[in-house]
Amino acid sequence: MRDHILFHINGKEHRAAGAEVFATLANYLRYDAGATGTKIVCEEGDCGACTVLIRRSSREDFKPINSCIQLLCQLDGASIVTVEGLKLNGALSAVQEAMVLHQGAQCGYCTPGFIVAMSAMYETSNRVDEQQVRVGLTGNLCRCTGYEPILKAALDVDATNAPKVREIYPHVPDARDAVRVENFFAPTALADAIAFKRNHPGCTIIQGATDVGVWVTKRAFTAPAMLYLGKIEELNELKDGASITVGANVSLAAFELLIRDRIPELYRILNVFGSPQIRCAGTLVGNIANGSPIGDTLPYLFVADAQLELAGTTGTR
Repeated sequence: MRDHILFHINGKEHRAAGAEVFATLANYLRYDAGATGTKIVCEEGDCGACTVLIRRSSREDFKPINSCIQLLCQLDGASIVTVEGLKLNGALSAVQEAMVLHQGAQCGYCTPGFIVAMSAMYETSNRVDEQQVRVGLTGNLCRCTGYEPILKAALDVDATNAPKVREIYPHVPDARDAVRVENFFAPTALADAIAFKRNHPGCTIIQGATDVGVWVTKRAFTAPAMLYLGKIEELNELKDGASITVGANVSLAAFELLIRDRIPELYRILNVFGSPQIRCAGTLVGNIANGSPIGDTLPYLFVADAQLELAGTTGTR
């Protein structure tokens, strides 16, 4: 069992240990990694100025997340790319060039986040239409209200011959083992998670932590103990059959893709449920378990007679 968090930033290995693992990714990027292109504005996952790209497996595409509400302890085994990492051999990326050409920056504070969010769209497309751009950038705010040149820049990009970010950074850290740092535990087995919860009854359970991250930045929240579920393989299940099975690690973005044709009513709700950055980090199960009054999936799940499976020391129910 390791006593540190292992992750990559723009292809370079980083390690965090001790109390440092409870820092936000945005603060670590700016103050420790020197990646100051990542901006901190709202610190609650609303404005998108802190957007970075992340993936945890070489089989995945890079996805946008808000680094201001991601804790380092959630990032073991992750590959992270900031706006600085989008350049290739010192040359600006196609998205960066388009933003320069169309004068997409005014004060410039939001610009890195817009560029990273746009780059995420081009991980799965070579060209995008206006609707895709408007949806893909819903998590990014420009307080100078300079949206028109930003939209024009996004629509002008032709990424046909441009390398994907996953091609520039093909590797992710080999970090499949469990991690224990002080009162933080990231187990690889459900039984170990249950035992930790039993021994630390007041612990905070996290996966996407899109709510807990805001508690940390806005309320100075400190958990008596913290349990991270993201390394437990059996909680990754997403299965469509007679019923849909959604594990605790399944992001809202992944669930959204599954139900596009199966449950179009819920798909339309999820399409306006937070931003792409929030949906790529947050989970359906977390939306339920957190009990937030703004948990927009709960009304549908009640009507659909959804069932929860809970695991504890005496088994499942």
